[in-house]
Amino acid sequence: MKTQRVHLQALWMAVLCLMIPVAFAAADEKSAVDIYVSVDGGAQADGSLARPYGSLPDAVEAVRALRQAGNRAPVKIILRKGRHQLNETLVVRLEDGSPTTPRDVRLPKYGAGDTTGPAFVTLAAYPGEQPVVSGGVPVPGWKRLKSAPAELPFKAVGKVWVADMPKGMKRFYTLYDSRGRLNRARNAGFAYAKRGTARTLYFPKGALKKWANLEDVEIQVRPSRAWVINMLPLALVDEAAGVATTSVSATYQMGPLARYLHDPEASVVWVENILEALDEPGEWTVNTKTRKIYLWPSDPAPDGSPRGILAPATTELIRVEGKIDYDGPRHPSPGHSLFRTDFLPRGSLGLDPRQRPCGLGNAA
Repeated sequence: MKTQRVHLQALWMAVLCLMIPVAFAAADEKSAVDIYVSVDGGAQADGSLARPYGSLPDAVEAVRALRQAGNRAPVKIILRKGRHQLNETLVVRLEDGSPTTPRDVRLPKYGAGDTTGPAFVTLAAYPGEQPVVSGGVPVPGWKRLKSAPAELPFKAVGKVWVADMPKGMKRFYTLYDSRGRLNRARNAGFAYAKRGTARTLYFPKGALKKWANLEDVEIQVRPSRAWVINMLPLALVDEAAGVATTSVSATYQMGPLARYLHDPEASVVWVENILEALDEPGEWTVNTKTRKIYLWPSDPAPDGSPRGILAPATTELIRVEGKIDYDGPRHPSPGHSLFRTDFLPRGSLGLDPRQRPCGLGNAA
């Protein structure tokens, strides 16, 4: 029986990323500028409601053009409904906001603190609409796998579909449909043959193979400690000797757990992203050498094909860059920007959590 899936921090981290707008120092609210973004934006866009920009990066570039032209008014980037695609991390810099620090303002070391005035750059939803900012790239062109590879489990034959990796995408570790995150294929696992090192794993005969796309295969291990699990990429597998080497080190030596904590015959190592383990609906694997994605859909279209499948294009949606001087001068000074973050009203801006853990970059 397969181990229960452990969903890490992807959802919560992504929520943090998308529900925190970028905000800077206060200014005259009457001079605020609204810039509109729509997934249907055209080539002749100027950021107005009638001619909105077609992407969020275009809107940020428009803000930078305003700043370079000397405009210091607060800007609100308003997103219309639909899925707003980000193929790479959107980087927002301090200079996109206020060039000076308001008098008598002190920033807390952690948290947003009290609001001191209107934000200089805010991401918001158009009233009554729920746009979604997504780092997921659609995966089209699914075809039923007619000639099943020998390693595919018998129960999966005729139920697995295959598609090409999206162009330009090199490697990804998660996949999503309209219901959420799909499970990467994982086998039932095995116990260590004997104690190894932090980079060396001894396995029973047949447990690991020298797969043609070995760099795509990862193992989930409990390295000698009951409270630790590591996800490690494989570098080398010697099937005859029963020894494998990982590309990165485990936290501890990869060896059996204490008998009083764990059944020595029970699984402590599981293999992910191999066709041999693709035996349940909702599971998938990817081969970056052949650039093929294999999926047994759990929410298929009427013809049985996968639908709404997205692959993550980036591990971050939005990153804020710049140096924050928490103990800087109280008086305005050229080149010094006040950075603030405040939460948007709940439900005002949608989120597509369909990617690996998303981090709000350090402003440093």
